[in-house]
Amino acid sequence: MKIINRIVCGVFLIMGILVLVFNQQLYHNIDLLMISVGFIMITTRLSDLIRIIVYKQVKQETMLVLHKSFTILIGVMTFFLIKNDNKIVVFSVLWSVWQIMTEGEEIYENALKNTDCKIYCFFNISESIIAIVYSIILVFNPTHHHLFDHIILFGIELTLEFLFPSVLYLEKRIMKKKREKANVQ
Repeated sequence: MKIINRIVCGVFLIMGILVLVFNQQLYHNIDLLMISVGFIMITTRLSDLIRIIVYKQVKQETMLVLHKSFTILIGVMTFFLIKNDNKIVVFSVLWSVWQIMTEGEEIYENALKNTDCKIYCFFNISESIIAIVYSIILVFNPTHHHLFDHIILFGIELTLEFLFPSVLYLEKRIMKKKREKANVQ
């Protein structure tokens, strides 16, 4: 499963850089943005579901399975929104709801379970709060202006999905070395 996680992190990094580099093109081509976001929703949650099934944790993780399945459904819905006349408004609201759900899960799953890693915890919670605030703004005012800000935030967030696990790994290694050093003395 580590290989799958590394591949997913690598894809996030590449997509994050592409979103940041081509943000203007995505802003002016909402269909491409919708396809990209739908693809990411589906692939990330599908990989999570595969992990749960492979490790035979379906009974213990029933709510998580439902949450992941709901996100896959939202991802599939984005593909059907391309033909909608109000696609920017509907997509903005769907994307915001998904973002709020994902960031809430991230705060719980990643940050609060790693409170001993202060740096990681601080940056992860800060990023999640900023994303939730932007998502709330986008729900109440789903216009082009806020959508462009959200595209930039999306690119940053995809890049951070690669960087955060690396920071957590490094911080845990540093803490382990400090503990070992303290135990030797």
